[in-house]
Amino acid sequence: NEVCATLPDAVQLGILKVLPDTPMQKIASELNYKWLSQPPYQCLSSDALTFEEIQQLENFAKLLNLYWNKEEHKSMWQEMLQTQSATDILTALQQKHQELGYELHSLSKAKRNAVIADICVAGGRRPSAKK
Repeated sequence: NEVCATLPDAVQLGILKVLPDTPMQKIASELNYKWLSQPPYQCLSSDALTFEEIQQLENFAKLLNLYWNKEEHKSMWQEMLQTQSATDILTALQQKHQELGYELHSLSKAKRNAVIADICVAGGRRPSAKK
């Protein structure tokens, strides 16, 4: 929420990787992290995040790539962030994708435009013509 509130050009959200034979592997073991032992060595849970929370962050990362990092909807994000948190907006986008049977990647521009316009209107804002 705090990063998005600063309106950066891009938001990169990634999940920790625990590479073999590194100091991080020792730390992760001591803190009882769970991670994939084969590439991509992704962390599955930690002392701070459950498996479900990490899965949610992965979904948010995909949605940020679709709706934020393409910079197609800057004014809509700015408007929505005045009254909603980034978490609320991303959750609404994820729910809309599930409702429509859309994947969280490789969505056409026309479908992205329709989804975010719907989310913007549902959040009490009219989509701005300027993007």
